[in-house]
Formats: sequence, C-alpha cells, structure tokens
Amino acid sequence: MVKKLIIVVLLLITLPKGYAQGQFRKPLKPQGRANSSALSKYAIGVKGGCPWSVMPKSDLQMVSYDGYFGYAAGLVVESYFNRFSISLETLFSKKGTKMHYDYPYQTGFNTSAIFHRDFLLDFSTITARIPITYYFKGTFKGDKVIPYLFLGPQVDYPKDKNTTYTTTTTYDSQSQTMPSNVDLSPNASTYFGFGFMSRLHLAGTSLLLKFDIAANYGLIDLAAQKLTLKNIDNCIRLHDIEANAAVILPIKKRLHDASWSFRQRRRLFKKN
Repeated sequence: MVKKLIIVVLLLITLPKGYAQGQFRKPLKPQGRANSSALSKYAIGVKGGCPWSVMPKSDLQMVSYDGYFGYAAGLVVESYFNRFSISLETLFSKKGTKMHYDYPYQTGFNTSAIFHRDFLLDFSTITARIPITYYFKGTFKGDKVIPYLFLGPQVDYPKDKNTTYTTTTTYDSQSQTMPSNVDLSPNASTYFGFGFMSRLHLAGTSLLLKFDIAANYGLIDLAAQKLTLKNIDNCIRLHDIEANAAVILPIKKRLHDASWSFRQRRRLFKKN
C-alpha cells in the first residue's frame, strides 16, 4: 500500500513538470493575425508602372504635345518608422516625348492643304528615387486599406547618351521622315503623388500591395545641357505622370523559443 502511495505521489509531481516542459518547447506563436500583417521595419519588393512623359520646348508655338507612353520596372527597398517610411527605388524606364503641329497653306485660288509634322523622341533611362511616405493609418477600419502621400528626389540617367529623334513631314500626299541625333544628359526632378496600400494575408506574414499615381516635375533645363545644338536659348524640361503598382514583402525576424536559444548557446560553447 505504501509503495502504491509513493508511486502516485511521484506521478503527481512529474506530470506537471513534463507538461510544462512540453509547453516550453512549443514554438512561439504570433500574437494574432493583425500582428502578423503589421508593417515590419524593413521590406523589399518589385514595382512596375506606365509613365506618360512630355518635354515642352519654350520657343515652339502652336504645337500640340501628344506625350509618350513608356514603361518602368525595378526593385524597391523600404524602411518603416511608424507612420513614415523612406524608400530606395531603382527602375529601368522608357521615356520620351511626342508632339505635332498642323499648318494650312494655299494650293490654289480656292483650295488649300495641311502641312503636318510629327516629332518623336524616345530613350531608356536608369531611374533612381528616394521617396518619403506618410501613411494615414486608421483611416479605414482594420487598416485593410491605408492611403498614403509621398515626396522625394529623382534622377534619370540615360542609358545611351546619344540617341535619335525622328521628324515626319506630310504634305501633298507625300511623307518624308528625317532622323536627327541628340545628346542626352541626366535629369533631376521632384517626385510626388498619392496611393493606397492593402494587405494580402499569407501563412505567418502578409504581402503589401501598393497602387499609386505620381508626377515628376523636371528641375533641369535640358536645352542648357546640350540636348540640341540648334538653339540653346530655349528651355526644355522633362515631366511625366505615371501609374504604378508594387508588391512588397515585409522582412521579419524568425520567432524562436527559449529552448532554441539554449541549443544555440550550447553549440557555441562546444566550438570553444
């Protein structure tokens, strides 16, 4: 009887201890789904967009600017500070300008025709910018969608400094295309806009989906930078409006329990 009593007491003592050890060895769980989707300190992702660019020339009169639809794609690295973030974006971009004018002229006593001329310039650039973003957290319930504003500097460095623009002239049912060379220079601009961020929940983390509308206002007079040698007394600036989409992956530290840390310390001591 005494032996049975001792065995029961030992079991009562060891069972809580074993249960506690089992609980201790379990991996740490994230504190709710909302916490798993919260912004981490750093994130990395991909971005793509469609810029509509134009290069107005101050000495041109009666010219219609059609603009040039290009594309942009690259990488984004973002660091978060509560409601603010600072990013570094590096993209390969295709930009340019397109314009035309129509000039009526007399072909007979009672007849006339239209002298039509098109100008087209397109080029590739490596674009780098550092936008500072402010997130309006709490605007929508549960932060399912977060509006944001951003502002920062941008630099466009032409991939090929020397490129070709074409002039197409149409009159009297005839068409003539003439290529000309231009010497491109780097451009600096102010980058600003607004957008919305949403979250796609995954196992243990979440993807951040961002959509924004942005504008670039050129700060450098490209004519003074020898864009054209015909007339350097005018002013040429590169502006564009763009629509962008980005997929951002938060970089989070892996959660470990105390037993994992104990094993790491044991390995360290064994090496020493």
